[in-house]
Amino acid sequence: MTEKKPGSYAARNKGILLSGGEILGFTDSDCIPDKNWIKNAVEYLEANDPHSRVAGRIDLIYKSAKLTPGELYEKVYAFNQYQYVKKDGTGVTANMFAYRYVFDSVGLFNEELLSGGDYEWGIRARNAGFDIGYGNEVIIRHPARSSVTELVRKAKRVGGGQALFTYRLSGKAMAILYLLNNLRPPLRSFRMVYKRGRDLSVPQKLTVLYIHYYLSVVTAWEKFKVRLGKLPNRA
Repeated sequence: MTEKKPGSYAARNKGILLSGGEILGFTDSDCIPDKNWIKNAVEYLEANDPHSRVAGRIDLIYKSAKLTPGELYEKVYAFNQYQYVKKDGTGVTANMFAYRYVFDSVGLFNEELLSGGDYEWGIRARNAGFDIGYGNEVIIRHPARSSVTELVRKAKRVGGGQALFTYRLSGKAMAILYLLNNLRPPLRSFRMVYKRGRDLSVPQKLTVLYIHYYLSVVTAWEKFKVRLGKLPNRA
């Protein structure tokens, strides 16, 4: 069965509608699940009654021992599931399980979003009182993006998705103010690079900081253009 409508959230929704199980699991097409991925997720949910959702650990796969600039960036910033769970009560669908009744209650993923739909759905589930836990033994492996070009494509997709998600909250009149705010140097990134990149050399840390700010500018500019009427990127 295929889904003709573009976007991963439309595909996920089709899978939900066709499925018949009590627990629904999500990952990405390029991920490699651990052999006990499903077993550990089900056992986690059964052992933690307050939790109706679980976000699992995502380990990155690199092409070689010598990391490219893109892989250095991913090493620091990609898929920090534990923080998503603890800070926002959400989890990325590269590795997430939930009971079917959560979807019955809060609805499916928003198919109009090109990026951030897992976050938007997670916020709805959190606000409806459905707790989420972090499953350290619920593991998948995800290839790290190796080139800055790939990261830029993702930044544009994320920017467009965020613009659609926040449009109702901002409106076009606020687009310039949002742009200027998002162009500020991300000072908190210094702490993130120090914390998650302890084993990186000083030049590698500086590379990650440069890429992070460059991508934040790309994302901010894409959000600005979408708020002014540009169609979001789907690539």
